[in-house]
Amino acid sequence: MTGIFCKFITPAAYTKKELREAQRIAAAEAVRIGIQSLFGIVLHESYKKHSNGKPFIDGYDDIYISVTHTHLLAAAAVSDCPVGVDAELSRPIDRRIVKRFLGGVPNDKALSEWLRREAGGKLLGTGFCFDPGKLESLNFYEYCIENPTGNYFICLATEYIGLDLKPQII
Repeated sequence: MTGIFCKFITPAAYTKKELREAQRIAAAEAVRIGIQSLFGIVLHESYKKHSNGKPFIDGYDDIYISVTHTHLLAAAAVSDCPVGVDAELSRPIDRRIVKRFLGGVPNDKALSEWLRREAGGKLLGTGFCFDPGKLESLNFYEYCIENPTGNYFICLATEYIGLDLKPQII
């Protein structure tokens, strides 16, 4: 079982610190709702993080989670197998960043490649620094969520083949 649970943050005049806190709270809510929806487990605590930053649910080694947030969207992937998720607000990526980190991927593929690498790195537990060849053994599912604040793209990395799911807005 796998699901993606998304929560939009109400637009407000946040300071950078306040926005990060609102994103963290929304991501924790997405994790709680996802685990209850998929596994019927009601959590009373938030997720924790390993020393490498990978989130986990204490006492539930067979439930895997990954969280992401960007702008006014927070999302959580919840599954019974390892997952990684990343989301980005649709916007051009600076060509210098593309050249440095993505090896000159064409402009029209840069956002998708960035999402795949971020999601793959989260699944692998390595972050963005890994051999991109390791992505070949993973499966990726990409989604677009339209919102009045902009279009958001989400990428799920998993070992599952043929998932037919749609992100749930909570």
